[in-house]
Amino acid sequence: MSQCPGQCAWPFHQPVYGPQTLPLVAPNGDVGVDGMVINLATVLAGTVTDPFDSGYFQGPATAPLEAVSACTGIFGSGAYPGYTGSVLTDKTTGSSYNAQGVNGRSTPYFPILASVVLILFALPDPSFATTRKLAALFQQQPLVLNYHNGPLLKGTVTVNLIWYGSFSPVQRSIIADFIQSMSTSADAPPSVASWWQTIENYKDGSSNLVLGTQVLDENCSLGKSLTKSQIVDLASKAPTKGSINVVCTAADVVVDRFCMSNCGTHGSGSTDPKDSQSKFAYAWVGNPMTQCPGQCAWPFHQPTFGPQTPPLVAPNGDVGVDGMVINLATVLAGTVTDPFNNGYFQGPATAPLEAVSACTGIFGSGAYPGYAGSVLTDKATGASYNAQGVSGRKYLLPAMWDPKTSTCKTLV
Repeated sequence: MSQCPGQCAWPFHQPVYGPQTLPLVAPNGDVGVDGMVINLATVLAGTVTDPFDSGYFQGPATAPLEAVSACTGIFGSGAYPGYTGSVLTDKTTGSSYNAQGVNGRSTPYFPILASVVLILFALPDPSFATTRKLAALFQQQPLVLNYHNGPLLKGTVTVNLIWYGSFSPVQRSIIADFIQSMSTSADAPPSVASWWQTIENYKDGSSNLVLGTQVLDENCSLGKSLTKSQIVDLASKAPTKGSINVVCTAADVVVDRFCMSNCGTHGSGSTDPKDSQSKFAYAWVGNPMTQCPGQCAWPFHQPTFGPQTPPLVAPNGDVGVDGMVINLATVLAGTVTDPFNNGYFQGPATAPLEAVSACTGIFGSGAYPGYAGSVLTDKATGASYNAQGVSGRKYLLPAMWDPKTSTCKTLV
């Protein structure tokens, strides 16, 4: 309950990411424990049907989809990603349930077992059969990010890059070109610059990001396992005045909470704790390719959980770095519009939903949880993208919350 209710106690708690629909009422009045029942049902079914990694499962034995984990998020008829389905409601308490037990218990949501998934896989093309129907069912709800009266990063802001660990010149250029594309209006639409222009709709006008210093730390001076405080130390190695210092960690570098609760973060540090004017903004993103591509490089890699639909082709041919671009876009938008935890966000300041993180998983029109939406396809490579940049680059960028419409705005 105190660590991750939005992930492990959903649907009795608002989800960490995506549309913030109202949670359902827990049938036994305890969000944490009722969430535990769902998770216990999942692991018990998996234990019985796949006790020694050689029973029933799909995918690799090291990360299997089992009897219930293959059906994550399905609790009643008519369910689709993000909607649990039609379940029963206790008329007295208003709680949701789908099973009854001893001592009059209304048992919380037992997930539907794998027969549902087997039926879907029996279809000629399950993704084609369901995509149009689900897109019609899922309608984006109005979303409000409140402004908390703090400063935003407006005007010209320099983005300095600190490369920690091994990155090839090509990998560095993919990300550097992305930064440069933000301020280049000459690119044909839809462009990275037009995506970034939504920032102008936030208080105090535009934020013009320009590429600054690049610092290389290929030998990993602080080791290959980093804490948050060490990320701040690395960020301070580049000029801090009027800038966002972005630490990019290589695929073999472990960062505290990476893959567990985030794919990138942003915050603020200080070069002199006694001087309030020495505060600076920083961000961090890691290459997820070897650690958690199913979480932090989706939709270019099959997701860790849920239906295993084919991944999209990464526009720059590098699943890890193209995933980093998505996460970098997310934290840069958050840094500019909520640099010091008192800008634009929804929810608690300690775990805010910000300009892009409030729109997680939305890349094109018709998107719904688990489906990226309708995006463009490069005819030569088959790669998916929705924005063009400098040097002929193509990128897939997430939706950004638009204050004018209170919706997640996509480029296509």
